[in-house]
Amino acid sequence: MDNIDEALKTIDEDYRICLKIIGKYYDYLETCGLKEFNKYSKYKWSYDRDKGNEYSYVCIRYGNSLRRKCLVKKMAYIQNTDLYRWVENKELIQEAMDEAHLYIVTKVNTVKTKIESMKELVEQYDERLQDITEDYENVKMAKKRLGWDEFPVSSFGKTGGTP
Repeated sequence: MDNIDEALKTIDEDYRICLKIIGKYYDYLETCGLKEFNKYSKYKWSYDRDKGNEYSYVCIRYGNSLRRKCLVKKMAYIQNTDLYRWVENKELIQEAMDEAHLYIVTKVNTVKTKIESMKELVEQYDERLQDITEDYENVKMAKKRLGWDEFPVSSFGKTGGTP
């Protein structure tokens, strides 16, 4: 009997690990654009709550099908019938996670590339600003040395200004 109890305990722990990872994928999908993902994906992900049974779950459906779905319940325990039903959907979960993984990686890499490009652009403008700042400081020092106190530094760079 101890072996059965240990096996059930291991199954429960493994299910919780799966639950945690699938939940993490769902969170990443939400961050990267769950609506957009679901619009074009083969597998639709949603998060729902069963108020009658007081648990929440990640639902992964094949297309719009109500027949082929997998509920990943977030609850203190999992009933054997739910566990067997969930394990039977291994291929569905694997395909859904492959699809989600590809989408997340693509989105993250796209954003990363755009951010790096934006960073380069901003750094170029920072260099330009430093050049202007150096020129501005040089004008202020020249003004001071030449005694041109009446020369407004604010007109620096404007056409038509006279010292």
